Amino acid sequence: MCSWRLSFAWKRLAALVPTKTHSAPDATSYYFSSRREGAGAASRNDWKTTPLPAQRQAINLDRTYAAAEFTRLQQGHVPLDMDDRWFVFYEEPWLYLHRSWTGFCVYQVRFEPTTDEVRCAESLVNRESRQYRMTDDDRDVLFLKFLLDGYAGRPTEDSWRRFFDSQSSG
Repeated sequence: MCSWRLSFAWKRLAALVPTKTHSAPDATSYYFSSRREGAGAASRNDWKTTPLPAQRQAINLDRTYAAAEFTRLQQGHVPLDMDDRWFVFYEEPWLYLHRSWTGFCVYQVRFEPTTDEVRCAESLVNRESRQYRMTDDDRDVLFLKFLLDGYAGRPTEDSWRRFFDSQSSG
């Protein structure tokens, strides 16, 4: 892919991605942690939130996380500045992912414990067009995997590349 097209696509994706640097499409440089010193886990009251609307869609998110990764997910994410795009908090058994600027809930993920890890048992995406414009379930699955993996502390290069490739071909 030519560099100007990659740069343009990167800028479009950067509007959605929780990152501190937009200098290169290197998902490993994304900054997924906003843990404030001694602040503990994020909670619903840490940010303006709007619940997931009735116009929602279940999506098939086949993902499991080790105990340490799930602990990171449970910590959530509180934006520290305008570049942080997501506010994330956990209320058992659901993880809520809200756009930081609007407070709209875009994703909800319900987790269930298994023998030695935690799996995504149910995933919902906002389909209210005035709140969230993406309507492709497969792309939402790819983007949600990217977000969850980043907040869980996993490398995100692979999941970002899959999402980016789906955007380029769509």
